[in-house]
Amino acid sequence: EFLWLTALVSTSDDGEGVAQAIRDGTAVAVSDGSFKDECGTAAWVLQGLNGGGEIVGRCRVPGPEEWQSAYRSELCGLLGSVYCVTHLAKAKGITHGRVRIGCDGLSALEQVQDYRVTQSPLRKHFDLISSIKHLLRESPIEVEFFHIKGHQDDNPDCVLDRFAWLNIRMDSSAKTHWTMVHD
Repeated sequence: EFLWLTALVSTSDDGEGVAQAIRDGTAVAVSDGSFKDECGTAAWVLQGLNGGGEIVGRCRVPGPEEWQSAYRSELCGLLGSVYCVTHLAKAKGITHGRVRIGCDGLSALEQVQDYRVTQSPLRKHFDLISSIKHLLRESPIEVEFFHIKGHQDDNPDCVLDRFAWLNIRMDSSAKTHWTMVHD
């Protein structure tokens, strides 16, 4: 169903570390998107406590050129994170747990935080927003979204936390993937 989203997903331990972290309520996911020349890409990472176990994914954002934007790329990274969490929960038989999902796209986060509110099919990016909300409604996993200030590495005096470093890593991964898929 989401083959375009999962084609480039890898794991360090068959997802066992992240699965246990979801059960324990210590799992985190961070995503970022990249957009340039009417082409969008996204990357995401799921980790257990202190980086134990890892699932990493990246994709080209679906849709025609006129749909592409930085916002759509951020949404796609969130979709990748949510899909991996819900798919892993199903595959590992996880019936309850918790994960924190962060990104630097505040507007994208605001659109998906209340997954009980439905979107109009006429709304831009309805496909991605409704997919995220559907997965959240169907998942037994509690999701808490949080904002990560973007591009903190632009300031050489800034002390970066784990989430800032993960955001920088996913920004780099999305940009690298862009160079591979851009026509």
